[in-house]
Amino acid sequence: MKPCVRTLNKSILQFIAICFVLMFSSSFIYGDETKDGLSIQNVYVSYYAKEERLHVMFAVLNTGDKEVMILTENLNTGFIDDSGKRVFEIGAGITARYKDYKIIQSLYRFDPVTLKPKEATLIRHNVKKKLMDVDEETEFVVRYKVNKDFGMRHNAWFGSIESTPVKPRIIK
Repeated sequence: MKPCVRTLNKSILQFIAICFVLMFSSSFIYGDETKDGLSIQNVYVSYYAKEERLHVMFAVLNTGDKEVMILTENLNTGFIDDSGKRVFEIGAGITARYKDYKIIQSLYRFDPVTLKPKEATLIRHNVKKKLMDVDEETEFVVRYKVNKDFGMRHNAWFGSIESTPVKPRIIK
């Protein structure tokens, strides 16, 4: 398959996924907005117990009045206990070094998407991880975070936005 056709197919699938999320938003949790005009909405978390896999999906909406570049793929992830909240953090901009040299990550590795005002993108991520004590009452907060140095270097949005707590769907 030609690269432009593969890119087009991926774009069509992302568009369909965003439409699906927005159409069925009544079954999702809405997030908090930041001063930068970004919002995490339609957060969906599933934990597949047998596979020991967490699936996270959410939309990042540009509710502001300027264009912003959002990173959408190959994002770094981690679990953080933040003041008693279980936080699933996803983003970019980890600082690494080799001897006295700073390692610079490529912007294009993260599939950047420029959102105009009133546009959204969908971020999906699977994490293969055994989670202890996860049930239908466990609450997660999803945090999208890009560090300032990375964002400024690549002219991408940087900062942190997070969802309100969401309970996962457990699949046994």
